[in-house]
Amino acid sequence: MKILLINQNSPSMRSIYYSIFCLIFLSSCASIAGFEEGRSNGKGNGTAIASLNYSRTPDLDTEDGDEIIDLAGAPFLEISGRYGLTEKLDFGVKVNTFLNLGANVKYQLVGDRQSPFALGTGLEFGLFGGINIWNIQVPLYTSFYPSDKLCVYVTPKYIYQTAGFGNGGANYVGANAGFLFGSRHKFGIDFAYYRVGTAESSAGLLNFGIGGKFLFGDN
Repeated sequence: MKILLINQNSPSMRSIYYSIFCLIFLSSCASIAGFEEGRSNGKGNGTAIASLNYSRTPDLDTEDGDEIIDLAGAPFLEISGRYGLTEKLDFGVKVNTFLNLGANVKYQLVGDRQSPFALGTGLEFGLFGGINIWNIQVPLYTSFYPSDKLCVYVTPKYIYQTAGFGNGGANYVGANAGFLFGSRHKFGIDFAYYRVGTAESSAGLLNFGIGGKFLFGDN
């Protein structure tokens, strides 16, 4: 990870310092762990995901006169659960060791629980550690099933994060991609790249994870 020390004469200082604070101290104020498919759980069914992840900020775009300091990335654990409210609509929660808390919904737009292709979308609201840093995430879940025991997924996502109205914010734009192996309980790997920052400063955020997805019900 890299620290960016901003020129004091730079405009929009509050917004810039906010985004850099997130990049330096937290790797990601918003959760960007993956392992999500386009398929919904189905009514009355549940899933639990546990993953070990490592995030790193490899590069910062800077203005003239800014100073850069290198730092290492950071590992974190994340646990999430999702429950099927209807055949197409799921509700979920998540928590990780970066103190991110989140609640979300997912709706399957295309396919069913047996189709070889599934597409879904949703909305997530997240908080960091109970303080006034929050985010809204809008994902597009896509998943392909070459066989009954293999899922390949890509999840483009936009995240807006702020420390409160009027304080400016940071934008995340990127995607997760990965594989899940198994017919009922699944294990896989996840890669993510997001561009994070404001109009004045941005950074590339990388995430790698390994995890398991466990199903409950008649899935």
